[in-house]
Amino acid sequence: MRIIPVIDLFDGIVVHAVSGEREKYEPIDSMLTDSANPVDVASKFEKLGFKELYIADLNAILKEKKSNRGIIEKITTDTGLSVILDGGFEISNQIEPYIESGIEKIVLATETLASFEEVKKTVEEYSLPVIGSIDMKGG
Repeated sequence: MRIIPVIDLFDGIVVHAVSGEREKYEPIDSMLTDSANPVDVASKFEKLGFKELYIADLNAILKEKKSNRGIIEKITTDTGLSVILDGGFEISNQIEPYIESGIEKIVLATETLASFEEVKKTVEEYSLPVIGSIDMKGG
C-alpha cells in the first residue's frame, strides 16, 4: 500500500477544502504543523518519509486569476518530493508551464477537462504519467 499526502492550495496557503464550497475554505489546522504555508507543509511530509505529494491547485481548478505556480515550483525545488498536480487543466497546452516548474505527474479531471481528446493529446505530447480523476457530485 502507498499513502500519498494531499494539499489543497488556495490563494497561496494550504486550506481545508469542503466539497468545493469556497466560502468554507479555511487555513489548515493540523497536528503535523502549525503552518498553512505550502512549502512548510510539504517539507513536513517529506520529513515524515513521504516521497510523493498530490497538490490540488484550487485557484486553477476554480479558474481564479491568482496563480500558485510559483509556490508549486518552490515545493519542487525546496523538497525532494515527486509532485502530482491537479491544476484544473482544460486543454493539454496548459500543462507545459507546470512541467517547467518540476512536477512529475499530471491529473486530468473530468471536472475541468474540455474533452477526452485532450487526454490523448497530453499523453502524446508529454512524457509525464497522466492520472485520471472522475469527479461526481449529486449522483
